[in-house]
Amino acid sequence: MLKKVTKNRTCSADDECRSACEIFMNISKKCMSNYRLILYHILIICIILSAFPPPAQAACNAPPEYTLGVSVVDSPDFVCAGRKGIWKIKVTGHAEASWPATVELTGAATGFGSVDSDGGTVEIEATASSTESLVGNDKIVTITARIAADDFNGPCKTTTTDHFTIFSVKIAKFDRMPPRKSKSVTITVSPSPLPSGVSVILSWTVKKGTAVGDIDLSTYSITKTTDVLITAGELQSTSSNPKLRLDNVALMAKVNGDMCASEVFTVCAHPTNFRTVVDGVDKGNGMLYFKYVWDSDSGNINDLDLLEVGEIIKFPGENFIPPAPFLSWGPFWTYDLWVNGAKGFMEDRHTRHGNFMMQLVKGDYPAYQEYGFRCHRCLKYDWSLKTETKIDHVVEKIDEKWRYRVTKDGKSAKLDLPLPE
Repeated sequence: MLKKVTKNRTCSADDECRSACEIFMNISKKCMSNYRLILYHILIICIILSAFPPPAQAACNAPPEYTLGVSVVDSPDFVCAGRKGIWKIKVTGHAEASWPATVELTGAATGFGSVDSDGGTVEIEATASSTESLVGNDKIVTITARIAADDFNGPCKTTTTDHFTIFSVKIAKFDRMPPRKSKSVTITVSPSPLPSGVSVILSWTVKKGTAVGDIDLSTYSITKTTDVLITAGELQSTSSNPKLRLDNVALMAKVNGDMCASEVFTVCAHPTNFRTVVDGVDKGNGMLYFKYVWDSDSGNINDLDLLEVGEIIKFPGENFIPPAPFLSWGPFWTYDLWVNGAKGFMEDRHTRHGNFMMQLVKGDYPAYQEYGFRCHRCLKYDWSLKTETKIDHVVEKIDEKWRYRVTKDGKSAKLDLPLPE
């Protein structure tokens, strides 16, 4: 048998296991004792609380002749999600008691109204839920009528329900379209198809600014989710204030004359097919020359008369001063240059911006260029015509000769240094 000597005492392995078990049992007994104590205290608290029950709400004990009643006189069969419908509610039984009644609609539609002590009916303008899960047929609205009648020892109320259809109409978002061009727009209807006899009527209107000519829709009435082809008119949106975005045309979807959805947009042309026609020609004296052209997505370049195409040049930092040997170059800030979009082309020249130090050393610095446009009809700024391009200005020594070089898009212009005095 294994032996272990600890201080002046010798124990067997079995003794050690037995001691461990005794310690565990003692701990368990203490835990059980604490557990029973906790249960005991909980029981005492429950007994005390049961001796003092919360006051019960007094029940309505109105006499039978004053029994409160509520009924639906008239209600909509369908309401567009998030829009309002009219429920005509009749309340009875409260007039004899000379108490006004309140009426609340909850559930698939929410609204509130009241009927005075003379009795009668109330028309409540309730808003249909816009929650996606509640869009569909046979939705339930709960109508509750109440009188807070002290004479009857408590509040009296009664409820009824009404069923109707909630449908939704959503027009796919789009911010603009070119004049004389067509665009397919998805109009989503739910449930699709709509109940029999229900249809969505489509129309358009000019909200502000100048007229844009006739806009044609491929259909003016739909009962299910449909791709509608919209064709813009001859004219473009214009505004007397060029700093304000002109969303002046609205595509509308109505049911029974009630607006269910609308989408506003601008009729305006934007540049497209931006391309290089002169791709980096060395014009001499260290000048690198490019030329860019573009088209109008309307098909007529003159439609870009209220739009500018331009470039933006960025440097490694604002107030940037190039390193040696670029003498008196800078400081440079981010800057932009623009031409009228109807011009249809833009020239781009990259060259030296100053002199060089008499004692030439190797040096370089970068600049970064993007091309884009800004539209004064829809106020869109877009720098995706030509994504960021790096422009390198370099002074280098090749075959014991100093040279200045400017490079962009893999094309370069060179100038031998030092320059003649």
